[in-house]
Amino acid sequence: MEKYEIIFFVIAILAYIICSMTLKIPIYAHLMLGTILSIILILAVLLKLQEKYGKKLIKSINIIEIIIFVFYIISVAYETGYQKTLIIDSNIILIPFFGVLMMNVFLKIFKS
Repeated sequence: MEKYEIIFFVIAILAYIICSMTLKIPIYAHLMLGTILSIILILAVLLKLQEKYGKKLIKSINIIEIIIFVFYIISVAYETGYQKTLIIDSNIILIPFFGVLMMNVFLKIFKS
């Protein structure tokens, strides 16, 4: 990563830490914001690695996307049957799913 990208991520992380310490933020908001920040960081790294690995990277992201979707389906079925959450709420699983989906789209758009 280049110098200005690292500076941007450090500033974003510090702003998040300051806001989380001073404001009463619920736990699900921490999970969503942490996931979004992680997805952006991973996407920046993946765009750098795309030049080297290309199609292998897209295939692995497709596999991760399928795994998350299957886990979402299992979680929804468990919640429907037992009226309890499996590990976490099924709606929270959608955040990483759409994040991986966005990564897949960005990598296909910015393909070399």
